[in-house]
Amino acid sequence: MSAGRGSDRSLSDAFATAVDAAPGTVYRRDADGDQPIRAASDGIADLTGYDADALTSEGRGWLELVHPDDREDVRTAVADADDEARETTYRIERADGGVRFVRDRFLAAPDDSAAVEGVALDVTETERRRRELADDAELLETIFEHIPIHVFVKDCEGRHVHRSDYLDFPETVIGKRDIDVDFINEESARAAYEDDMRVIEAGETVLDQEEHYPAVGEWDLTSKVPLYDEDGEVMGLLGATRRITERKRAEQELRRKTERLDSFADVVANDIRQPLSEAQRRARQVDDPAADDAHVEAAREAIQRAGAVVDDVLALSRDGELSLDPEPVSLREVVDDAWNRVADDGDALAAPEDVELRADRPHLRRAFENLFRRGVAPAAVEAIDEGFAVELAGWTDTSRERPTGSDPQTAEAGRRSDGAGLELGLVEEIVTGHGWSIRVASGASPTDPTPEAAEAPTDGTRIEVTGIELRGPTDDTERSE
Repeated sequence: MSAGRGSDRSLSDAFATAVDAAPGTVYRRDADGDQPIRAASDGIADLTGYDADALTSEGRGWLELVHPDDREDVRTAVADADDEARETTYRIERADGGVRFVRDRFLAAPDDSAAVEGVALDVTETERRRRELADDAELLETIFEHIPIHVFVKDCEGRHVHRSDYLDFPETVIGKRDIDVDFINEESARAAYEDDMRVIEAGETVLDQEEHYPAVGEWDLTSKVPLYDEDGEVMGLLGATRRITERKRAEQELRRKTERLDSFADVVANDIRQPLSEAQRRARQVDDPAADDAHVEAAREAIQRAGAVVDDVLALSRDGELSLDPEPVSLREVVDDAWNRVADDGDALAAPEDVELRADRPHLRRAFENLFRRGVAPAAVEAIDEGFAVELAGWTDTSRERPTGSDPQTAEAGRRSDGAGLELGLVEEIVTGHGWSIRVASGASPTDPTPEAAEAPTDGTRIEVTGIELRGPTDDTERSE
């Protein structure tokens, strides 16, 4: 050690006894001015690039080695030195121009209040690593704040340690497992927690796991991977969640449309078959020398009706909905028109008089035709509160007669029915397309039958269509439009 014990620049006896065993550089320096070095162990050469004799004999100030940006902090710390050890970390500039980080631990010299004694350690690698970690942590925090997905970290117990800000997950999830969080329903929370434990305990990876939260109507797609410590042991997991609710809704809507088309495909086939059969029958009549032009006109109308069915199917397959052109129409006229196209005899049909509504005439007529063909006897129509009802004696549901080999699950999923279990097919599309509601009840009878409907069947099927603004003969609002 430079400047031995006998020198007036020596270390105190008590401090000097520990010098040889102490790591780093042990020193005594002035507390004032540029803090010249009074004495230092040989380790100072490794730290600064200057040997101890050069520093102590020339009285070089320690602050001359300290980085200019850190000098004031070092000066203030030394000025406040007392008999309690203090510690500060700063940079020094070596003789070769390199910069090193020093952790300086010192206190006022016990035998000289104008000096401080301490030990300076080279902590360059530790400090650089600390600063790199701090920079990484800052970068990670920035990512967690701005990444457009929900990212989270959990510990070995499955408790949330950190989470991003993308999804509206409250801060209260920190420190909790999914099964401890109130806003996640029990079934979803249990499934997510079991996935967490699989990742943590077995080191498995979960990729693109769909998670449904029915309580809030949301769907997520989650991936989780294990996090390992330096010893290769699992210390938790890192997860990422993307919200896919809109995609799932689009998938469900596509599935619903597909099933809807499939569910009334056979009904539409019947709708086409009936007018084509009529056209064929009329065409055969045309060959009769006694036939008149009425058969040709009837055949033409039948073919047009079949074409209208095709147009409807194309509209549904292409646009997913019928193209409607509502106008004021007489309920009686639409009912009579539909009945005349369906009935094979001259039986009259009970229907209300002088009732008007706003609807697409051709489509409403086709809905009545479809219903009338389902009955095994003449039907009846009555006006009810906010709509109308159709009474049918019996019911034939040809839409249930699916081709052999069709998927029963698909067939079952395609049926949209109520308590009566009756497939409405295109009728429902027409009704709901108008913004109305439809309900089917078996064995129902009119709750307030009109005189025309008094003789209607009472043990068949009653279809009620509501949500309609009916107008009587004294209300000319719609007529004047």
